[in-house]
Amino acid sequence: MREIIFRAWDENNNCFRDKDMALSILQDATVTGMEGYMVEQFTGLRDSKRTSEFPEGQMIFEGDLISDGHNNIGIVEWLSGDNPGFYLHWPNVETGGFDGIDKWGIVVGNIHEHKNLLDGGEK
Repeated sequence: MREIIFRAWDENNNCFRDKDMALSILQDATVTGMEGYMVEQFTGLRDSKRTSEFPEGQMIFEGDLISDGHNNIGIVEWLSGDNPGFYLHWPNVETGGFDGIDKWGIVVGNIHEHKNLLDGGEK
């Protein structure tokens, strides 16, 4: 079973909250108790880059920007509906997917702090 981990982006102070916080997740997946925060869930996967800081790979969360190693960057998003789950949205490509992301994907930032990467900017 995968570990259920969340992170919270403080929309008022433009930073990730690094302290324990209480939240409630309702049956319809609505998050309460986190007004003013963007709550993002750990996908249960890690990226393919191994470093001394992340020997098992960096954890992949909703809102992370993932490079495919070929100058393409996608955004990890939650898709609700008939087939809910995480997927990788490629802004410049019409298809999405999440298969094998732990084999080839590299976390290069997140949508909050590194949105410029989607326009070809540098981190």
